[in-house]
Amino acid sequence: MKPRLDDAQIPLPLWTPTVAIPQGDGSFVVKPGRPVEWMTPSQFSAAVGLHRNTIYGYIGSDLLPERFVTYVGLRKIRIQAAAVEHFQARSRNQRLGLPTV
Repeated sequence: MKPRLDDAQIPLPLWTPTVAIPQGDGSFVVKPGRPVEWMTPSQFSAAVGLHRNTIYGYIGSDLLPERFVTYVGLRKIRIQAAAVEHFQARSRNQRLGLPTV
């Protein structure tokens, strides 16, 4: 029997956005940006230790702002891997009663 991989074990590819820099004469120079690693909500929930449905509830809130989330098609959500550190820092500050940075 073939072992089954769950969503938390499937690596997603890196995506490198492009940046168009205007030159002032109507032309642009196109350069690659920094690579961005994306996670599924299941992978994100495993990384922060919460249930997947809880993560869906946090999307768009102060803990997980929309700048870290992208919608692929009608039913797929991807979250930047950099959001894990942001999420953990915000939730830690909230628990301790510290101001959020």
